[in-house]
Amino acid sequence: MSKPKLKPCPFCGEVPKYQGARDGLETMIICLSDSCPAILYTYAYTEKEAVERWNKRAKK
Repeated sequence: MSKPKLKPCPFCGEVPKYQGARDGLETMIICLSDSCPAILYTYAYTEKEAVERWNKRAKK
């Protein structure tokens, strides 16, 4: 089964990466681009929730 589609980083446009959290119980999504002006990440107890948080954008 493939991972859900992630939106690109809103600051640099690069594709974020999935990473496990330190305790191994959470899913972390993080932008690791060297050209990104922000340190941007989100995490949650489930992959689905982490993806929903990452893909959420402020309403204009």
